[in-house]
Amino acid sequence: MDYQAPKWIMLANDTYKKILNRKAVSLTKRDKRRGGSYQVKEAMNAIHLAFQNCQGSDPYDGMPLESQLLEIDDRAIQRITEIAYKRQFRRMPTVAHITAEPVAQFEIVSRQTYDAKEGYSSEEFIDYCRAVVANSKKSKR
Repeated sequence: MDYQAPKWIMLANDTYKKILNRKAVSLTKRDKRRGGSYQVKEAMNAIHLAFQNCQGSDPYDGMPLESQLLEIDDRAIQRITEIAYKRQFRRMPTVAHITAEPVAQFEIVSRQTYDAKEGYSSEEFIDYCRAVVANSKKSKR
C-alpha cells in the first residue's frame, strides 16, 4: 500500500509512514495482550484509512486537529501530569478504536476527545455527551 500523507497533514510522506508504523506497532502490541489477533501491516492500513477519512477534524467536536503535533510521541504526552502543559496537546491527532474490541478499526480524534472517551465505545461516548448536554440545559433553568 502507498502511504501518502493526506493533504491536511503537513508532514513529509516518509515522516508520515514512520508515524503510521510507530502507532501500528504500539496498538498491535497492546491489543495482542487484550486478545487481539491483527498484524502490524493490517493496523497500518486501518490507521492510514482513518487518517484519510478524518479530513483534519475531530469527528466528535468538529474542531480542527493540529497535524504538526503528530511528530511528538504519544507516550511522552501521557506521562505529563501538569494540566496546563497537557492543554497544549489537546488538538493532537490520536488513533482511537472505533469499538471496545481489540480489532483493527480506528478513527482519528483529538487528544482531548481520546482522554474523555477513554474506555467508551463511540456509541457509549455519544450517549454520555448527550447526558452532559441534557444536564447542562436542566441546570440552567
